[in-house]
Amino acid sequence: MEFIVGIDPGLKGAIVVMNVTKHVVPNGAVTELMVMPNNLIKLVDMLEVYNRDGNKIRMVYIEKAQAMPKQGVSSMFKYGMGYGELLGILYALRLPHGLVHPRVWCKTMHAGLSAKASAKERSKEAVKRLFPDVNTLATSRSTKPHEGIIDALLITEFGRRQLAN
Repeated sequence: MEFIVGIDPGLKGAIVVMNVTKHVVPNGAVTELMVMPNNLIKLVDMLEVYNRDGNKIRMVYIEKAQAMPKQGVSSMFKYGMGYGELLGILYALRLPHGLVHPRVWCKTMHAGLSAKASAKERSKEAVKRLFPDVNTLATSRSTKPHEGIIDALLITEFGRRQLAN
């Protein structure tokens, strides 16, 4: 089996794994969704499962980190540390990966949606359209879709399309 992984980094981020084995799922199928764990060993364990015993992670797409307006120095430092840890894990596991600027994946994944809506609303709409059966709630007790899961889904689908071309 072959898989693509999409990562929305940050404490409120998420990871999505998609099966892209052509003879099994021609257009890809979401295999796993995980809210960014506090303990990154869980992430390492998950990635290793999808990259052994005949399975292969073809590519990991991670949203490129960038400074955000009006964010404090401390929060940006924490974000940068987490981002660096994620990249370190990908290098240590020798997984092929690419950085995707948010503007790039959003432009592709929001195509055809109302420009009047906010980026977050367009992302929610794109996920509803592309993955109508995928649960985007963080837990069974959640009432609102998890923004990290939504972004990670779209980053993964963006990556799948990139590899298909």
